[in-house]
Parts: sequence; C-alpha cells; structure tokens
Amino acid sequence: MKNNYSILVLFVLIFIAGFFIGKSFSTEWNKNTVNNLSLPLYSFTDMKTSVSAKGSFISKTEPDFLPTVTDITCFHQDNFCILNGVTTNFSSLNTSSYLIPITTWTDNFVIADTGKIGCIEETYTLDRKMNTVTYNRKTLKTDEYCKDIIREPMTATLEGGAKRLELISK
Repeated sequence: MKNNYSILVLFVLIFIAGFFIGKSFSTEWNKNTVNNLSLPLYSFTDMKTSVSAKGSFISKTEPDFLPTVTDITCFHQDNFCILNGVTTNFSSLNTSSYLIPITTWTDNFVIADTGKIGCIEETYTLDRKMNTVTYNRKTLKTDEYCKDIIREPMTATLEGGAKRLELISK
C-alpha cells in the first residue's frame, strides 16, 4: 500500500513539474511551430459533374491569415460544396467542415456562397478554366459585436503549402 502511495505521489509531482516546464517552453514552441508544419501541394480536379481543389489559403489583404489546409469539393447534381479545413493556431489544431450552397455552375466557374452568417458572408469561386480557387469575405454588420473581429476586405487564393509557409516564416 505504501509503494502504491509513493508511486501516486511521484506521478503527481512529475505532472506538476511537467505543467510548469511545458508552460515556460510554450512561448518558444509557438515561435517555432511554423518550422514544423507541412502543408500540401496545390491540386485542382475538374470531373465535369464535380470540381475539387486542395491547398492552403494565401491572403494578400490579410497576410497573417492562419495557416490552413483546405479541401473543397463541389457537386453539380447536389448543388452544394463540401469545405473541409484545418487551421493551426499556436499549439492547437482546429478542424471544420461546411456544406455551402452553389449559386452558380457554368463551364467557366463554380461559385458557392455561405449567405449571411452572423457578421460575414463568404464566397468561394472555383475557376474551371484557370484551375484556381478564390475566397472572398465581406462584413455585413459594423455593430459593436462585429467591428473588432472582422477586418475588411478579405481575399485569399488557394495555393501550394510551400508558398504559404514561406510567407508566414518571414
């Protein structure tokens, strides 16, 4: 019984020491997170009834846009796109998945629009001729709640991960 108690106390002490040591190193770890990321190459596939792309968003209007891995697939028959995304913010990994209605499907473009969601509206344009994806976000409200969380305007293009890492490591 005494051995079990000693082992328990030892584990608790190791846990407490690890917490404080980890906390002191977390700032340095956050600075180096970018160097440890691996983001995918850009790909764009047009199968006529579905269009998909994968890459990392790069914004010229908001350069500190979080590193992302995004996969968007649009289905003509179902009239929606599935957007899957992963972002990293310091030491946490955040995932998201959305169904976005398609507003336009032509031989040249697929446009998906979230509609009005809280403070913003987002549009994804898949250019089938140029094999590109552009993301646009616009602010719908300027009230007290929205003014601090949204910067205007926001435009980003889906590109290769190496280019994204190069930009955020500068």
